[in-house]
Amino acid sequence: MRSWREWALAAGRRVRDQLDAASPLQAGVGVAVLVVAARLVVAYTWFWGAKTKHPWLDPPFGWLGGWLEVEAQYNPIPGYPWLVENVLLPNLTFLGWTAFVVESYLAVVLVLGILTRLNGWVATLWGLQISLGNLGAPREPIWSLLPMVVLPLLAAEGRAGRIWGIDAWLREKAAGRWWSWML
Repeated sequence: MRSWREWALAAGRRVRDQLDAASPLQAGVGVAVLVVAARLVVAYTWFWGAKTKHPWLDPPFGWLGGWLEVEAQYNPIPGYPWLVENVLLPNLTFLGWTAFVVESYLAVVLVLGILTRLNGWVATLWGLQISLGNLGAPREPIWSLLPMVVLPLLAAEGRAGRIWGIDAWLREKAAGRWWSWML
């Protein structure tokens, strides 16, 4: 007789195998449209974020430096104000370029639907670090930060690139390869 743990692991493997084999279109057109809409909304969000952090803005990187000062002042996470004041603000040029490049990259790959599962998780982690930085900031309620974490996760785990994305084409090429989990 199988233990509860063995049964749960076997059930989890069956669900994982079905998800890996399935396309979101098989779940229905409504679900497919929702997943693609999440992917495109996230891509637009990152495009807008990158646009506001251009290195050639005046001041350089737009409002990023001023917003980091707000984060340092209001963030309730112990040690975070010190990190902002002593590490991030002195290295604003590096941080600004990193934010600009990462957010531009996420916008492009999510619009095109390239390696959406991997890039959806990257976008989720990027949104999580932004959300944690914004905790406690005035006029920044927690519910306004949740979409930055939840929508990229929906795009990643909904395999949004398999619908109207390059992942649909790559899926045939990736069958059985080590990187197929990224699609």
